[in-house]
Order: sequence, then structure tokens, then C-alpha cells
Amino acid sequence: MQGLSCYHTSQLIRYHRCIFALLMSRRPRYKSNQSRSSAPVIRGADDTMMTPGIAGFAPTSTPVQDAVNISIVYACIKVIRETIASCSYNIYGVDGDERYKDSKHPLKALLKKPNQYNTYSQLIHLIVTSYESRGRGFWLILRDKYGNPTSLHWRSELKMKPVAYKGEIFFEDKELNKTFANRDVIYLADLWDSDYLGKGKLEMHMNTTGKLKASDDMINKLATNGLYLGAAVIYPDQFRNDDTVNRLEKTFKEKYKRGVASAGDVAFLTGNARIEQFKMSMNLTDAQIIPFLQMSKEDICSIFSTPPPKVGILGKATYNNIEHLQIDFIQSGILPVVKLLEEQINDKLFLPKDHGKKVFKIELDSLLRADTLTTIQALSQAIASALLNPDEARAILNRNPIPGGHGQKFWLPTNNLSPIDQPQRQDGTK
Repeated sequence: MQGLSCYHTSQLIRYHRCIFALLMSRRPRYKSNQSRSSAPVIRGADDTMMTPGIAGFAPTSTPVQDAVNISIVYACIKVIRETIASCSYNIYGVDGDERYKDSKHPLKALLKKPNQYNTYSQLIHLIVTSYESRGRGFWLILRDKYGNPTSLHWRSELKMKPVAYKGEIFFEDKELNKTFANRDVIYLADLWDSDYLGKGKLEMHMNTTGKLKASDDMINKLATNGLYLGAAVIYPDQFRNDDTVNRLEKTFKEKYKRGVASAGDVAFLTGNARIEQFKMSMNLTDAQIIPFLQMSKEDICSIFSTPPPKVGILGKATYNNIEHLQIDFIQSGILPVVKLLEEQINDKLFLPKDHGKKVFKIELDSLLRADTLTTIQALSQAIASALLNPDEARAILNRNPIPGGHGQKFWLPTNNLSPIDQPQRQDGTK
């Protein structure tokens, strides 16, 4: 800066500092999908950027789609949707205090074949998966000119959005570019902080799923690149330039560094080179990955109210508690979803004239079936206490009624069992 005064020199330095600061402020934080450490750049459920994890181990959160790809998350959602889809359903008519099965109601045929592509079980799979993963599940109801439902169609939770307008709920379908009334959409919502916008469990617990995703990534890294002993290739002669070193290193890695696939390969070295193998060891972070992974899996199970034995984690399962775990799974993980679905179907698939007279019900009794001996003992007690008649008990076991209508009678215990309409006296006479 010869020829410039001290004042002009200081001004020039200040100018360059301002230009440098401006350029740095406009520079993107990350040039690719990975941070400068090995931690990935994470995007939230609304595609907003999240902060990477410390030291590249565990991100603070993980997007919903990546969370669904985690094996334990997929297993929890899978067991819930398959359990609900496996249950039978019935349409009941209500006549005063009596309730009877209405197998001829049009809704029965509609649910059997909701549309030309899907069955009832497939629609259950789709809507429950949407509900459990993102907190919102949709069926679109198409009707004829009289208002009767003619078909049901699953709509993606990423394309269907509930909106509130003047105290009513409408649904905007971005793919069809249409807006539907509340009565034309079966809507399962996992409500947290809104009275109509559902928010999924995975979105609420992104930190937990993020830790598990990081654990899985580390396991994959060990399985692909970490299950071999590291080594150094030592040459006695000094290389004249770095290009030679880089070229040899690149060639060696391309040929031999293929993880477990390169196990047993023979390396050929020249120039009096030798391989010095590193001592096999695992740092404290890697050593804790297995118990940490187990703990994270149990956390995921608790989020979905799914007992660990239902997804193959049998560490705490015993013969004595497995039945109680099944009951807890039905009450905590299955019944809330079934209740939401029943309420929506009863409200929107039945015509106004059928409200209060027809009821849709998903039967959960089959989920509580025990072994054959226990089931027969329970049915025998139900018959003896007039809770069931013999034909009803036989129907639970998929048996035909007793011929002649004799199985339609209810029995009460006296000295011996007798029909409920002909109880025996104390002396044994009728």
C-alpha cells in the first residue's frame, strides 16, 4: 500500500472487512446434505432445517419419512394396522333395548368392497399408517345424488389438509384441487395442540427417533466399513511429492477398502512397503451403542403403546405376563384408534335417518382369545350364568347351532342346570 496515507490504508482495510462479512453472511451454511462434521442435515416434518447433532453422533431430530424407515418404527405401525385390519366388523340395528346384526345393510357391502382397487383391510392399512406416522388419516366418501355413499378412497395425508372456515371444517385436496365438506371425509386426527389439526407421534418425538436413526446409521457403518482392522501402508523411501502419495492411496482404497466385501483379499505391495495393522479397539461411544439402541427401541414402543414382545423384543417377556401385555396393547394401542374410526363411520357413512338406529362396530373379541382349554372354560361359565346361550357360545368357536333350536335356551344354575324359563325348586322338582 505504498503511496497511501495511514488514513486511506485503514479505510481500505475496513472496506475489505465489510465486503468479507457480507459474503460470509450470504454463504449457505451447508454446501450439501451433510454438515462439516459427519452429522447429517435434518429437515423437520414441514421441511424446515434442523440443527445437526453434536460430534456427529445423534441428530436432534429426524423427519417423519426417515423415522418410518427405521425398523422398529415400521414394526410398531405394522403390528397396529394389521391387528385392526384382522378384526371383523358388523352392522347392528338398535330397536329399543335390543340390538341385532343387520347383515343386509348397504354399508356392509360397501365396506366389503370400498372401491375397484382396494378391500376393507387395505383401506384400514392405509388410514392407520397415515394416522400413526403423521397423526392424520383420510378416507374420501363419494356419494350418489341421494347422498348414499357409493365408494371410499384413501387420500394421502400429504395432499389432504383440514381447514377451518366460519366454525366448520373443510378438507382441501391439493392433488384433486377440490374442497370437500366435513361429512364427506373420514378423518382420524391425533390431536395435541389444536382442535382439528392432527399432529403425529413421530413429529412430537423427533428427538427420540433421531437418536435411534443415528444409532442405526452407526450400526450400518460398522457393518459395512468398520468390521475390519485398520492399517497403515508404510514405505521406507520418502516420496518426492504429494501427488504420488495421493495416487497410491486412491488406488489402494479403490481396490481393497470395500468393507466386509474385501475380507480375505490379498494386497500386493511394491517398493519395500509393509502393512502395519492397527490394534482393534472400540471407543466408549461405540461400546455404548448396543445398550443405547435397545433403550431407544423400547422408547419407540412406549410412544406407540406397543409392548416390546409384539415387535420381537423378548428381553422382558415371560409366559406369565404375555397375556397381560396383549390386553394392555389392545386397551392402549388398538382401542383408541378403533374408537376414533367407529365414531367417524357412524357419523358420516350412515344417513341421518339411520343415526341412533344403526351402529358400526369393530369386534375386538378375537384379540382376547386364549388357548382352547381356557376359552372353553370361560364359555362354560358364561353359559352357566346365563350370559350366553349354547348357540352363542358355539358361534364364538365357529360351530353350527344345535339342531332343533335347543341351543337358543338360556340356563341358570340350581342343583343342576335347567332352562331359565323352567327353574328347579329346592327339592329338585320343576
